[in-house]
Amino acid sequence: MPAPQTTQNYIVAYGVNLIDFLVDTLLQQFKAELPKLNNIIILLPNLASASSIRRTLINRSQELGFSALLLPQISTLKSWLESQTSTSDKYLSDFGRLLEIVDVLRDYPAFIDKQQIWPFAGSLAKLFDELTLELTEINPDEQVFQKKIRAAFGRTKTLLPMDKEAYIIHTLWKAWNKQLSADHKLDSAHRYVENINNSIKQSDCYQHLHFYL
Repeated sequence: MPAPQTTQNYIVAYGVNLIDFLVDTLLQQFKAELPKLNNIIILLPNLASASSIRRTLINRSQELGFSALLLPQISTLKSWLESQTSTSDKYLSDFGRLLEIVDVLRDYPAFIDKQQIWPFAGSLAKLFDELTLELTEINPDEQVFQKKIRAAFGRTKTLLPMDKEAYIIHTLWKAWNKQLSADHKLDSAHRYVENINNSIKQSDCYQHLHFYL
């Protein structure tokens, strides 16, 4: 049975170059494994600094006498999780999701003018992503949802405009998730949540990898 992975946190002083700190830490911890660093996964919020990390790693390893280097994998968490799962027909593209949200909206003509349905669908898609990624549960009681919205804005009493918006969001979000379930589909946000849950269940498969976030 593989040994459990350990977690180590680093506190970096203000003003310290984070790329230099990361590279120095990697080369120190994995000096015995050089030039093979391809079992290391570096997960970033975005890939803006990826090329700088690679360049700095190559330069520092050359200073240590290594002319070639098997570089770590550098990715975002979302992209790395997607790379660990196979493609499937159950995954909706962003455009496919937009089409289906428009279909849901057409069932509620009182909520939106048909001339505004496409931009409204785009805004809803972003809102639904936020609700899904926050793991917000769809309570069947709309009043419970309205109370949560009021609490988020620091209010305890009924406020009609806010409650009306909460009612519309609750109704449409519930209808959207019902549509996804009926079609056996997942949009990108639901896929992301599913991939995270699957990676936790399959954590033993990653025992040979070293993660840096």
